[in-house]
Amino acid sequence: MTIFYFIIALGILVFIHEFGHFIVAKKSGVFVEEFSIGFGPKLFAKKWGETEYKLCLLPLGGYVKLHGENPEDEESVDKARAFSEKKLSTKAAVVIAGPVMNFLLCLFLMPIVFMLGRTVPAFFDAAPVVEQIRADSPAASVGLTKGDLITQIDGSKVSNWEEAINQIIVATGQKVNLTVDHKGETKEFTVPITNSPEGGYAGFEPNLFLGMAAIIGKVNANGPAAKAGIEVGDQILSLNGENIDDWIDLTEAIAKSKGEKVSLKLQRNNSIVNTEIQADYNEDLKRYLVGIEKQVQDIPSTVRKYGFLASLQKGGEEVVQLTSTTFNVFWRLISMQLSLKVLGGPIMIAQTTAAAAKLGLGHFLYFLAFMSLQLGIINLFPIPVLDGGHLFFYGIEAVIRRPVSRKIRMVMSQLGFAMLIALMLAVTFNDVQRVWGNVGSLLGRFF
Repeated sequence: MTIFYFIIALGILVFIHEFGHFIVAKKSGVFVEEFSIGFGPKLFAKKWGETEYKLCLLPLGGYVKLHGENPEDEESVDKARAFSEKKLSTKAAVVIAGPVMNFLLCLFLMPIVFMLGRTVPAFFDAAPVVEQIRADSPAASVGLTKGDLITQIDGSKVSNWEEAINQIIVATGQKVNLTVDHKGETKEFTVPITNSPEGGYAGFEPNLFLGMAAIIGKVNANGPAAKAGIEVGDQILSLNGENIDDWIDLTEAIAKSKGEKVSLKLQRNNSIVNTEIQADYNEDLKRYLVGIEKQVQDIPSTVRKYGFLASLQKGGEEVVQLTSTTFNVFWRLISMQLSLKVLGGPIMIAQTTAAAAKLGLGHFLYFLAFMSLQLGIINLFPIPVLDGGHLFFYGIEAVIRRPVSRKIRMVMSQLGFAMLIALMLAVTFNDVQRVWGNVGSLLGRFF
């Protein structure tokens, strides 16, 4: 079913994008020779009017073939209906119509998502009270303490953890400025954001895992836990004589150990097991780890559902938020503040699509809206072979009053294509690593 959902989602996104090019070209008097969903050998083709509509084998994109788009390669061109003969503004309108349709699809779907309802973690609605400060983290270094209530982030008021998380995500610098209520006293902190290969890290968290018993779900075969004889299903009761009630207690205790050998008391079935363990220091995460993963437990959740008018407002706000986050992530990638490891390719997209579909229609439409927005933004990048690359050449043409030479366009297009292939290989490699389990979890599930 993963492939099925992936093809459906991608088919919708490609159709909407190419339909934008198609309809504006038609309205502008351009002869559209072909409208294709997919590449490669055609599975289905039908000529309707003057245009041939095709469904091809490889569902990784699509195209519309415009008459006279490359007049040098065509034997005869009807200048009255050739794309190359149209005004610069008309050509730009045809090109930009694809991304615009992706943005419109996102704007259309988001309010529907909020009307249908979507399941989110219950802590999203909770007041942004800091429940955990990781030892040796940036938050700990500036004096942020457990129980502090976050009231503002970078000057923007926050009333719950969802707003706080969103503000941190879109932070443009290497730090966030926090205003907190500390036992009735207002304090301000500047918390540096430490960049690891997996993303930013500040070291303070909500009570996401509070109350979850420290039961082992997985043991890293090469880690300290395996060497200490810890097994899946064991519950950690104490470390160096201190009670361990949940994963937060365990995380803090391991951090305090500073890599020294400590004693553990475990419950295995109906027996008590005592052992010793020594944590290893992870240079990437800047934390001490023992190579265990928490047992999967359901995080309390709630369903977000709104009326028509509220959904319109919430949908619009979500689109603005996602757009801001997207540009922030791209900036961090370009400025090398963020590793390419955070990106996913077709395998990850397919898996996420299937997971969203299984959670319900609201989640599937949210992911579809999100991907449509990404497709629209990426296509506007000034990279030859993308829509933004064509717009870039049209901009140059408007300035120099003549088209960019075919030779320059060909060379730039080849470079752009090579860049996209390199990026595709990189994100596909990331996907394979994730499937094989060689990439650590973003949430740091190994302790």
